[in-house]
Amino acid sequence: MLSSVFGLSLCSQFAPVDTPAPLLLVRCCEEIVFRVKNDSNLDPYRLYRTPPQQETLAQLRQSCDEDMCSVDLSIYEPHVIAYLIKRYLRELPQPVIPESFYDRFIEATRIHNDDQCAKCIALMVKELSLHHYCTLQFLMNHFLQLCQLQVNRGVMEPPTLLIQSFCHVLLRPPWEKIV
Repeated sequence: MLSSVFGLSLCSQFAPVDTPAPLLLVRCCEEIVFRVKNDSNLDPYRLYRTPPQQETLAQLRQSCDEDMCSVDLSIYEPHVIAYLIKRYLRELPQPVIPESFYDRFIEATRIHNDDQCAKCIALMVKELSLHHYCTLQFLMNHFLQLCQLQVNRGVMEPPTLLIQSFCHVLLRPPWEKIV
């Protein structure tokens, strides 16, 4: 049975003029931010690193495939929702930053001047297709929200765990270079 949400290209999942990102990302990210705001014990940097029980993750995935609009995310632990986001992004046919950009992004990181590196990356981001650009922008805004929540709590540590959780999900080489 073909999944209705997972494994489909970004351009087939949302219209950027109507929504900022695929519905799964919008709903799950909003739920995570809501939970972090309302539970000071939740560490948003660790949420994406805490593996859930596979059975629970599979159940949530199936619910999303059946009806993403009405799935009740409130019954799932935040780390299950966070892992679903990572799973969804991993299963995209092309990562949020497409494979064709991989070598150029890696090359840009070798620029020693931070301002020039940032300018180079910003120019490449503008070259992304609209769906990939909007999805990347949405995710960066989500990460920014999580960082702001941590700062508001007085936690000043860098979001290293969050970055490590997503670096190979958002940007990866073609599979033939991995294997």
